Amino acid sequence: FTRSVAEAHGVPHTLRTAPLEIPLEGGKKLYITGRIDRVDMFSANAEDGKKEKIYIRTVDYKSSVRGFDIFNAKNGVNIQMMLYLAALLRANKDLSAGGVTYIPSASSGALSDALSPFKLLALNHRGSGLYVLDENTEKNRERYVKFVMDRVSSENKDDEKALDTVKKAFSIDETNSVKAENFNSLCGEILDGVGKRFSELFSGNVEAVPIAYAEPYIQLDGTRKSSKSDKHLQCEYCRFSEICQNGGRVIRDLDAERENASKPEKAKETEVDGDA
Repeated sequence: FTRSVAEAHGVPHTLRTAPLEIPLEGGKKLYITGRIDRVDMFSANAEDGKKEKIYIRTVDYKSSVRGFDIFNAKNGVNIQMMLYLAALLRANKDLSAGGVTYIPSASSGALSDALSPFKLLALNHRGSGLYVLDENTEKNRERYVKFVMDRVSSENKDDEKALDTVKKAFSIDETNSVKAENFNSLCGEILDGVGKRFSELFSGNVEAVPIAYAEPYIQLDGTRKSSKSDKHLQCEYCRFSEICQNGGRVIRDLDAERENASKPEKAKETEVDGDA
């Protein structure tokens, strides 16, 4: 993902587009606006007479580690980057989805020595987002990994720990990956969920049922982490918590729903029979 691609195609360093429009029930429309921290671009050169493809990825800087999760996003959690990506793709029909990602703005401190820009760059690009998979995005990832590995190796050839960490930092989280041909379906499901929730609000249903959720993310060793201690409750961010009649007593637990959804159908039927 390079600025030269944008410059070559006449794309300004500051992108602006129309608000994202989401249809609601009763003919109403919801318009979403915002400011994106960064948009990455890369091009897949035309081969065998094929048209050149331009891919974009929306990036959000965070002061701490954040984890994008497809299951959470389908339930309305951490969908900001997906909404921004959808807006850009709608306004630019020739662009293709590359993904979304969170990047920690602070030094990770993973290595005891001072982090060079390239080591920090590699560590901060570990799998904390949605990766859209196709032949071109995979080739681009491989080229970028080689570029960073070559730079890290040239800075300190004897630092095997750094080299191993960088390799793992680029591991693809298959749980948060989607094939290019399935991206529109995923994006549509998320947008439909937004439309449904706002339609309920405008119809007068303002019942507060906060969501409890964890943010699974890939650690520097390439493993996926999620623990109860990392769980968030939407009440933490609500300005009306002091007057809310719910107060976090009735919630939706996405982790419990995720676990139940992953169980085989026979196991679910057994549980129902047992409860009966």
